This record gives sequence, C-alpha cells and structure tokens, in this order.
Amino acid sequence: MLIRKVVEGEWLLALSGLLAIALGVWFFVNPNVGVATIAIWIGVGALLYGALQIFVALRLRKLQKRIA
Repeated sequence: MLIRKVVEGEWLLALSGLLAIALGVWFFVNPNVGVATIAIWIGVGALLYGALQIFVALRLRKLQKRIA
C-alpha cells in the first residue's frame, strides 16, 4: 500500500519541511535570533515546569490531609 494513499494533507508535511529549512538558514545567517529563541524556550519550559511542581505539591498536600 502506498503511503500517499493513506496520508492526507501531505502538502503540510512538505510545507513544514520547507519552513524548518528556512528557519535553519535564518538562524545560521543571524545566530543572535537563534540564541534568543532558545533562551525564550528554556525560560518558558522552566516556568511551566515550576508551575507544574507547585500544582502537584498542592495536590499532594491536600491528599495527605485527607489520608491523615
């Protein structure tokens, strides 16, 4: 069976590949943009991770009070 017959919207895959190549070229030509982007992603990831830890800690505290 051909994958082309199974997968719909393969043009989106091609577009995604072209955008990834364009982004890579842009980062290569202007490295400061790449560094800033990576720093932003790391910051957002750290914020989400911290918020998730606080959420889980509060849930566990609430659960501990129910058990005790």
